[in-house]
Amino acid sequence: MDELWTEKYRPDSLDDIVNQYQVVEKLKKYKESGSLPHLLLVGPSGVGKTTSTMALAKEIYGKNWKGNFLELNVSYRRGIKAVREEIKNAAMTTSLTEKNFKIIFIDEAETFSDEAQAALRRILEKYSDNVRFVLSCNNSSKIIDPIRSRCVQLHFRPPSKGEVKSWIMRIIENENIEVEDEAIKFLINYGRGNLRKITNLLQLCASSSDKITEEELIRYNRLTGSDDIKKLLKDSFRKDFLDVREKLYELLIDEGLSGKELLIRLHEELFKIPMDDKIRMKIVKKMAEVDYNILEGSNDEIHLKNLLAYIKSI
Repeated sequence: MDELWTEKYRPDSLDDIVNQYQVVEKLKKYKESGSLPHLLLVGPSGVGKTTSTMALAKEIYGKNWKGNFLELNVSYRRGIKAVREEIKNAAMTTSLTEKNFKIIFIDEAETFSDEAQAALRRILEKYSDNVRFVLSCNNSSKIIDPIRSRCVQLHFRPPSKGEVKSWIMRIIENENIEVEDEAIKFLINYGRGNLRKITNLLQLCASSSDKITEEELIRYNRLTGSDDIKKLLKDSFRKDFLDVREKLYELLIDEGLSGKELLIRLHEELFKIPMDDKIRMKIVKKMAEVDYNILEGSNDEIHLKNLLAYIKSI
């Protein structure tokens, strides 16, 4: 149990990448032609952006891939100083093989400031002879146009529920662990296509339990069950707003749910509750506004209270 399952089950080749058929075909063509452009990988977390880049590096460089693939971890430094010091210094080095370029992978590129992105754009241009940059992001609209125009964009989509289940069953069989059917369903819904997130939670529970149940998964993840989310939504229609606000605080603070996670689960529960379709449509529209505001980095709590107040008003 010492080895991380996310690494143990990480695909080593492009053919083993789950669900990203179009992306894989394009990466294979780049490998075969020997001509790799700068890439911008777009898609949600845990769907294979980092893994695909590593698999590409392994196929291009073979056993020397580690010396020619650099994953820069500058998540805590997203300003222009990080670009000028860490990224520029890395870009000045050359490949250790007969290939005339090395690969530098940067995750969450959209979190760089505009000033830092402008500096990064200049590095992309200046060191294109010896470096290929692969930038990863969840939202390409936050990447400045000069960078987007210099990269080929590849879009990753979450795997289907069937593909996620196949992934889970593979781990269960290989690790010889017992997992209840309801727990498997929970993992599929919980992960929403994020295989890394699913694998981490599965390993965490397997490390201390001979039989994994839905209750175990909820407890280890400190994730509130569907009944609590449904209650919050129903209470928003009929209870005093201050009571609803307290329940919201409990879910966000005591239970540790993120604003994004809570919004997604409220959206799911909305379609399980009988109501007039016109009212449901209005709430969905409001949820879309809240989702956008949360994505833009606004205060989760304020926008969720705005949503719940809106539901109360209709």
